[in-house]
Amino acid sequence: MTPTITDKSEQPDKSEQLSIRPYARLLTMLGEQLIKNDSVALVELLKNSYDADATLAKVVFSDFNTKLAPRTTSTIVVVDNGDGMSEDVVRDHWLNPATPVKAEQKAKSPKTRKRRSIQGEKGIGRFAMFKLGSRATIVTRGIGDDTEYVIDYDLSFLDNDLPHQDQLHPKFLDELRVSLQARNPEVFDGTNPDGNESEHGTRIAIGQLRSTWGEALARRAFEQVARLQPLIPARDFSTPGPGDEFTVQFWDDDVELPFRIAFEDRLRDLFENRAVLRVNGLFDERGELILEVDDELIVMDLDSPALAGLHVYKSYFGKERESVESRPLSCGSFSFSFFVFDFSSSSPTRYRLDTRDKSLVREHRIYLYRDGIRVLPYGDRQDDWLQLDVTRGTQGASRTLGNDQTVGFVHISHADNPELRDKTNREGLLDGGDAYSDFVTVLRIIAAYIRTKPYARYLDQKRRRQETRLRRQAELASELQDLENHPELPDELKVVVKKVRRSYVAEHDYMRMRAERTEDLAGVGLSVESASHDILAAGGRALQAARSIAKYIESRMPLNKYLKSQVRTLLELVSFVTARLNDIQGLFVSTRQRRKNLDVGEFANRVGRMFRYALEESEIEFTITQPDGVLTVKSTEAALLQALMNLVDNAIYWVVLGKADRRIMIQVEASEHRVIVADTGPGVDADDEPFIFEPFYSGKGIEGKGLGLYIAKQVGIRNAFDVTLSDRPLILPGANFIVAFDEETK
Repeated sequence: MTPTITDKSEQPDKSEQLSIRPYARLLTMLGEQLIKNDSVALVELLKNSYDADATLAKVVFSDFNTKLAPRTTSTIVVVDNGDGMSEDVVRDHWLNPATPVKAEQKAKSPKTRKRRSIQGEKGIGRFAMFKLGSRATIVTRGIGDDTEYVIDYDLSFLDNDLPHQDQLHPKFLDELRVSLQARNPEVFDGTNPDGNESEHGTRIAIGQLRSTWGEALARRAFEQVARLQPLIPARDFSTPGPGDEFTVQFWDDDVELPFRIAFEDRLRDLFENRAVLRVNGLFDERGELILEVDDELIVMDLDSPALAGLHVYKSYFGKERESVESRPLSCGSFSFSFFVFDFSSSSPTRYRLDTRDKSLVREHRIYLYRDGIRVLPYGDRQDDWLQLDVTRGTQGASRTLGNDQTVGFVHISHADNPELRDKTNREGLLDGGDAYSDFVTVLRIIAAYIRTKPYARYLDQKRRRQETRLRRQAELASELQDLENHPELPDELKVVVKKVRRSYVAEHDYMRMRAERTEDLAGVGLSVESASHDILAAGGRALQAARSIAKYIESRMPLNKYLKSQVRTLLELVSFVTARLNDIQGLFVSTRQRRKNLDVGEFANRVGRMFRYALEESEIEFTITQPDGVLTVKSTEAALLQALMNLVDNAIYWVVLGKADRRIMIQVEASEHRVIVADTGPGVDADDEPFIFEPFYSGKGIEGKGLGLYIAKQVGIRNAFDVTLSDRPLILPGANFIVAFDEETK
């Protein structure tokens, strides 16, 4: 409802009363229901300051007790040196809820006088002041205006509403008025520090506060407001430059609170010097991704194998990538920066964080900014909008990025991302349609790539350094013990030697823990082996029983076609299960297994049978060739079967990413005493080659555990063969793995 306005004198220092009737309850509802908390309310008011081209905005806690405990007379003042409001804006827009003046302005010109992108649109942000308190006084003076306008609100009568049935109707009080006064400038006269010594701007003083404030709450509010602008600017969108800065300060009366320096300077130092990965990137709406990982530049398309092989990609676009090919992505282009930290005690010294640093990093998540201004709630501590913690829970903390160890800044704009729209309640983007889903999925794909490639490499390099250090310590162990007990060694040096030896013992305990975990896994394997043996025995008996039933039906009920058909189906299924269990039995490495002569071609055929349905479902052509006869080697069944299975399973995964030419070939070369497992997939990226045989390194995202090639390599080392990657295509253009048997096995 538009307020009723009485006649107004043309001279300054005259006031009028504006009726707001049921509009009063609407004001309170907008502030209370649409604004989540006090921090969000301050952000909304400061967004108005930003839209008004202010360079400085101050939040002043006025007349508070020590540690910012509020009194009944306390007020929160938000004052800026922006453009201020003219009389027309005050009358026609500020005093009316949800007026689309900014939306209309954006339609004509989306930039402000200082070329800022307008943040407001729906006309409700101004009512954030009624989330903070029941009384408000607004003083404003526009650029070039000789008059200062003062608006007084008092909605405190609504605070005493009782929830009785007869009082659930709004109060229509004809006598309720909003005071609008025109006067000579007092706040914005160019000399008043309370008005930032400006001749234009807006000052909002909010009283009868609704929240119980304190120093901790004020600090949290500042940090929320400080996140209004990114510490790391966008690479390709307009950002504030010299002369167009936007600074927010918090004051306790006339003393500036020290929140800003402690917040910004410490974080920048952590980003620049303590992050194990610093990733900057651009994603183009055409599907090109440009990454700068530390000093390495990586350029790839969204459908490149390194990304298309990830679980999150295939879950969204499908194995055949129908979605990404049938329609263009509607989210638009965006840029981003990610900083990944290592919280473990084993992190290298240059990246190690103390308790205070860890706490500071954990306060931040992955933020979203539109035209340099934050979109809430993305980046809040409880907000896992890219599902990093969900992934961590399914794959294991040691190999994934936690939501608390990754700080990010994602940048979008109104111009480049028009389909990404804010919700009315200022809490996130509208998630209907393809734009939001495309946007979040692409970011999750990027995060998965960082996790499976750069971060995995960092972890493997760290592990290698640790193992090298442990080996060196083991070599020195006995010498240290002898040196510590040497009778001629001075006591002060014995103390030093003792410290070194204790360090070795600690590392030895760590390695023993790893061995115990391996033994636990071996115990699980033995349990599965035992269970599978029992199931296989029961399956054999079930097969015998099914055959007896089939004979009985054939002799007694030869005309019952339905029953005969069902029994034949039962026989086929039980036979299939029993055959597969027989194949699996060969995987288990028991103490009874000994090396013996094995026909490699026979084992290749067994692997083909085991993957038969996966190969048929994916329409992969699978062939086994023996160009120069039978290859017989001396090894264990389990080792050879495990190696070939892991190589074929890996090949199936990557070949599926192709479209037309889907082939896997096992070539048994008796003359070379080797086997080649090759495919037509994308091959192994050169950057991945040093790591593919390391445990837990995988390019498959959460679908891969990073153990397949590692197991193939390790069982080979223990059983007279070696698994390597060829540096060139041998029989097919994709990955070509060689299983080479020792000379003594010929």
